[in-house]
Amino acid sequence: MKKRLITAALLASAMATPMAMANQVKPEMTELKVCGALMDGHYYKAAGWIADRFNRDMAKRNLPVKAVQVENFGTLDIINQMKSGECDVGVVSGDGFAWATRTGKLPAFITARPGHTEAMHYIANKAHGKHDLADIEKDIEYRVVVVEDAGGQVFLQNIADQDSGYEVNLKNAIKAPDSYQAGLLAAQGFAMVDGQRVKVAGALVGIRPGKPESIQKIFNDFGKDLVLGSMTDGDFDAAKDADGNDLYYDVVIPKGTYKVEQSDSFGGQAVLGVRAQLVFNNDSTNGLDRRTKRFADRAMISAIAGVSNSMRNAEEQENQ
Repeated sequence: MKKRLITAALLASAMATPMAMANQVKPEMTELKVCGALMDGHYYKAAGWIADRFNRDMAKRNLPVKAVQVENFGTLDIINQMKSGECDVGVVSGDGFAWATRTGKLPAFITARPGHTEAMHYIANKAHGKHDLADIEKDIEYRVVVVEDAGGQVFLQNIADQDSGYEVNLKNAIKAPDSYQAGLLAAQGFAMVDGQRVKVAGALVGIRPGKPESIQKIFNDFGKDLVLGSMTDGDFDAAKDADGNDLYYDVVIPKGTYKVEQSDSFGGQAVLGVRAQLVFNNDSTNGLDRRTKRFADRAMISAIAGVSNSMRNAEEQENQ
C-alpha cells in the first residue's frame, strides 16, 4: 500500500509540474522606441543600428525589454516626441539638439553622444541667380524651401537667432514634406502659397555629405535647373552648440560628387557641416524594476556609444 501511495504521489507531482510551468506568467515586454527620421535617410539607419545592438544585449540576459526602430519626419518631430514620451531614443541634428537644449525642449535626464556629420546643402535655382544663401538675406521677394520639422528648418532657426536679417526668411520659408519635394520646388523656381505665385530662390536640405540616394535623386531628376550653392555669410560662424563651441564647420564636397553645377567652379563646394547627436531619455526606463532598469540603461548607453564610435571611425577612414 505504501509503495502505491508513493507512486501515485510521484505521478501527481509529474503531472503538476508542466501545468504549473504553463500557468507561469511571462513578464510583459517593454518597448523602447528608437526614432530616426525617414526611412531613406542616415538617421533612420543609425536608429536601426542602435536598436540591434541593444536587443542583442537584452537577449543575452533574457530581459523583457526590446528596442524598436521608428520612422519620424525629422529632428523637430523627434525632439517633440522625446519630450512627450513617444520616442525614447532619438537621432537628431546637432543644431536641433543645440536649439532644444537652449529652449528646454528636451527631457530632463538625457545621455547624448555625437554621431555622423550632416551637411547643410543650399540647393539654388539656376535661373534666379541667388546662388549664395546670403543673397536672399532680408529678401521678401525670394523664398527658401525647408523640409518641415527637419534639418533645414532648424538651421534657418539657428541662423535667424544669430542674425536678425534672416528672421524674414524664416518667417516666409516654404515647408515641404520631404527633401525630394523641396528639391522640386527649388528647380521649378516658384511655389503657390495661399493661391499666390511666389519666387523660390532655393532649398535647404540637411543630409550626410557624399552620395546618399535621397539627394542623388534630386540632382538626377532636377539637376539641369539647380546649382549647389554657397553659404558664405560670416554670421553662420557665430552659432554655438550646447557647450558654447562652434556649431557649424566647413565640409567640402569634391567636384563631381553630384550631377549638378556648383557655385564654386574652381574646386570642391564648401557646405556647412554639423554633427548629429544620438540622444537617450534615461527616464524612459523608470517603469522597470530596479535590476532590469540598470541593465537596460547600461545596454542602451553602450549601444549609442558603439554606434557613435562606428560612425565617426567610418568618417575618418573615408576622409583619409
